[in-house]
Amino acid sequence: MDLTEQRDHVRVVIVDDSIQYRTILSRLLKGHRQIEVVGEAVNGIEALELILQVKPDVILMDFEMPLMDGMTALQHLMIHIPTPTIMFSRITQAGTARCFDALKNGAVDFFCKDSFHTTASDSFLREELTEKVICASEVTIGAVEPIFAKLPAEDGKKSRVKTLVFCEECGSKEELIIPENQDQGGVLCTTCGEYISLEQRNKYRRANCLSIIVAGEGAFINLLKLVPQLHQDMNGAIFIIIDGTVEHVDAFAQYLDEISTVNVVRIKNGLSIQGGNCYVGCDNENIFLKPFSADYSLKCSESGVEDFPVDKTIHSIATVFKERTTAIFLSGKERQGDFGLIKLLENNGTIVVLNPAKCLNKPMGKNILNKFNALTATDEDSLARIIGRIHLHYRDTIVTA
Repeated sequence: MDLTEQRDHVRVVIVDDSIQYRTILSRLLKGHRQIEVVGEAVNGIEALELILQVKPDVILMDFEMPLMDGMTALQHLMIHIPTPTIMFSRITQAGTARCFDALKNGAVDFFCKDSFHTTASDSFLREELTEKVICASEVTIGAVEPIFAKLPAEDGKKSRVKTLVFCEECGSKEELIIPENQDQGGVLCTTCGEYISLEQRNKYRRANCLSIIVAGEGAFINLLKLVPQLHQDMNGAIFIIIDGTVEHVDAFAQYLDEISTVNVVRIKNGLSIQGGNCYVGCDNENIFLKPFSADYSLKCSESGVEDFPVDKTIHSIATVFKERTTAIFLSGKERQGDFGLIKLLENNGTIVVLNPAKCLNKPMGKNILNKFNALTATDEDSLARIIGRIHLHYRDTIVTA
């Protein structure tokens, strides 16, 4: 079953206060048999009026504009007439918090204007831009409530737990409430003033199951809708393997941690995993799971050109967690996971694919659906519920490696 809508003709509106960039964008799109530029606007106010009139399939929108900037226009757009939108900026690089904010507000992709000033040929830029436009036109989106600029996580954002603190100096004890699974440094004893370290005093939870999320190109938007819905009380651990540079994955992991209830941790070699945490890695890293005593540790190294890291990671996890392994596939171009999924199915693990209609790039998910017996999550909300049910099922079980 084809779960996506493919368009023979894509109508585009360009929104940018610079006539230079509007001309460049129009020139790059001109001549493509599927794409037609049906209008241009110089600011957000003019854009909203134009979009209501011509109802385009895709919008290319600049961040920085007079009267109404791109982010404000995007927020209005996603309330009144949700339309696939690609955001542009002269100063915003992929992987920055501002781009992630745009995706949270309903944009489906972003593109840096600096690409227009590189030595890249027109043919290369045209191919990249037109591919983004066509992919965007095939994404099914709905209304999005405005989400304003990312702020530091509030104290109450993470789960909080009670802990009993003993002072070895005077023998007194007191009860504190602190954020769960966070190193808290220390406190001063209220009786004698002695410093008491709180490190390692939070409850350790062993991971009784593990889900690996394969996030290929274009999956940032899926992850931003999915991860904030996950909860620490699921107890199982979650791995997310992202297609992107190390710098972008580092920035995204930090951003996710600030907007999510679960603790989001960047994968490092030698790290021990805990239940209730979400671990983020890069798809050009070899990531293996190794049992160690009653714990699990991570082995992480740079992959070679001919390696298939995601397959090896799935294979490693399925070997340890067996039927308690779930592999989840979001947006992606590459056909990843086939080798690892064979091992997963041998151990009676579970495969879940996000509905390709919700993905910017669909080949990876379609390939999995065509080759394997997989569940299909209709959207990110449905996927969060599936992950929750699987993890809660194994929450009170005991796992041995």
